[in-house]
Amino acid sequence: MSTVLCETHDFFLTCNAVHVWFDTILRNSDTSVLEKLASWFESSLSPPSPSTPPLNPPPPLSACWRTPFYLHGKYTKLRRDCPQTPFLVREKGVNIRKGIGSVEDAITAGVTKAIGSIMSCNDFHFDNKITTTTTTTDLPKPGIFYGKCKFHGSGREDMDVRMLNLEGKGGRPFCCEIIDGQCVPDAPGLLLAKNSINNSSKESDFGSYGSHVSGVGVNNLELTISKTFSSLQAETEDKVKHYVCVCWSEKPIANQGELDRLVTTTKPTPISQKTPIRVLHRRTNTARDRIVTKMRAVFINEHWFHLFLCTNAGTYVKEFVTGDLNRTTPSISSMLGGGKVDILQLDCSGLDM
Repeated sequence: MSTVLCETHDFFLTCNAVHVWFDTILRNSDTSVLEKLASWFESSLSPPSPSTPPLNPPPPLSACWRTPFYLHGKYTKLRRDCPQTPFLVREKGVNIRKGIGSVEDAITAGVTKAIGSIMSCNDFHFDNKITTTTTTTDLPKPGIFYGKCKFHGSGREDMDVRMLNLEGKGGRPFCCEIIDGQCVPDAPGLLLAKNSINNSSKESDFGSYGSHVSGVGVNNLELTISKTFSSLQAETEDKVKHYVCVCWSEKPIANQGELDRLVTTTKPTPISQKTPIRVLHRRTNTARDRIVTKMRAVFINEHWFHLFLCTNAGTYVKEFVTGDLNRTTPSISSMLGGGKVDILQLDCSGLDM
């Protein structure tokens, strides 16, 4: 505080000295000195004039765009090599794409086709070229992109996990935000988008909405409000997930009765999970309390069984089965006597929102 007061005092002393100096000049100077001083003061306030006027002044810029609109639906995924969003891994300084396409690519391409295109007249590329058209096959160039189709899913599944529509659970909800689209699709346009994504007008077998080359299918697309886009993440924390697993046990299993006694239950089972080793390099090492609401094991033979279970959001199902070196307790491995248990296939069969 004392430093501020000292600096303020020095500032006023300096201003007072300048005032006295100007007052002395004005009282003891002739008219020519005063005129020169006034001319200098006026020139200091006015901006410098350019030496030569510009020959071709730039024209005024103008832009127009369509208000963003939103589409809502649910998707299924049948392939185990298709991620939800593009999966890039950097190897030897080069980004390498893993898997075959992505759920995002399949859905945004179909939506873009249904609305005509995404306008790109407001986009700016760093090579100073402004594009007038865009297609889904164009490779992105460095620049600022205004028009786009943004995909957002309610949670995600691993690339090797299928997303099915079993037990009437309806697949995984998603929302697309279309910025600067050419037109707002009507009912026939939404049907066109659905059939384009599904690669068919008929629902395929085994709990899928379509037969896209990447295994992606969607149900009926609907226009929705912007709040849907922002509330998907909030819904993620409240949903219950249904899973189907194919598991292998190192220790022999006698029969179905042993699975019923050790594993199957309709009561909620609290579990504690530390951050899995497989994601420890990118997530904080902490313990999380989760609940397996119910589970049922079905005997196949002495080493193999099916596992059906329901969990709350955020449960690491693979680690619940294997135990993850005792980082998840209890686990299917500990329930079966502590032997090695592995999960060979995992499907998300539906969601309860």
